[in-house]
Amino acid sequence: MFHLNYIDIHTHKIRKSANIQIVDISERVNVDIEICSHYSMGVHPWFVKEMDLGKKMQNIKSHIDKNSFLAIGECGLDKVCNVDFNIQLKAFKQQINLSEKYHKPLILHIVKSFNEIIQLRIATKAKQKWIVHGFNGSYQIAKQLIDMGFYISFGHKLYQQTSKASKSIKHLPLNRIFLETDNSEFAIEEVYALAAERLNVDVSLVQRQLLLNFIDIFP
Repeated sequence: MFHLNYIDIHTHKIRKSANIQIVDISERVNVDIEICSHYSMGVHPWFVKEMDLGKKMQNIKSHIDKNSFLAIGECGLDKVCNVDFNIQLKAFKQQINLSEKYHKPLILHIVKSFNEIIQLRIATKAKQKWIVHGFNGSYQIAKQLIDMGFYISFGHKLYQQTSKASKSIKHLPLNRIFLETDNSEFAIEEVYALAAERLNVDVSLVQRQLLLNFIDIFP
C-alpha cells in the first residue's frame, strides 16, 4: 500500500508537491525520464502529422516496457484545433490499439468530441481504463462517461466557481475522479483543497479515495 498524500494524474511539469505525478513528456526532446517518478507519452491531437505518425508510434512503443511508463497520452480528439479530424482519428485509433495490446490506460484530451470518443469506446470494445483529463463539461456528459467506465480528471477550472467543472464535480462519485495540474502554475494541494470544497468533504477523504482510484488503475 502506498502512503502518499497527493496524486497529480496529469501534468506537464515536474513538481515537488505531488507524491505521485504522471508527467506528460510527449513533446519534449531529450527529457531525463529518470527524474520523473511516473510519466506518460502520446500523440496529442494538436500535433498530429500523418507523415511522421508511424515514427511517433514507434517512440511510444520504445517506452512501453519501462517501469515508470504508466499511460498513453495525452491523446484524443479536438474539433477546435486546425488539424484535419480524419488524421486525428487515425492517430487516436492507433493509440487505442497500443493501449489494448500493452494494457496501458489512456489519458484523453477531448474538445467538442465526446460523442465520437464514446462511439469509439463502443466500436473498439476497449477494455483498458480511459481518463478524461481537464474535464469542464456538464454533469450529464460526465455521468454518461462514468456509466461507461471512464474516469474524470478535474484541474484549474475548479478555480472558477461557476464553471461546468465546479458544478458537475458536486454530483459525481469520488471513486471515478482524479485531480491534475496540467500545465498550470497551481500546486496540486490547491486543486485538492478546491475539490474538497466543491464536494463539501474533508480533503483527507479526497486524498484517500483518489489513492484507491490510482491503485485500481495502476495495481
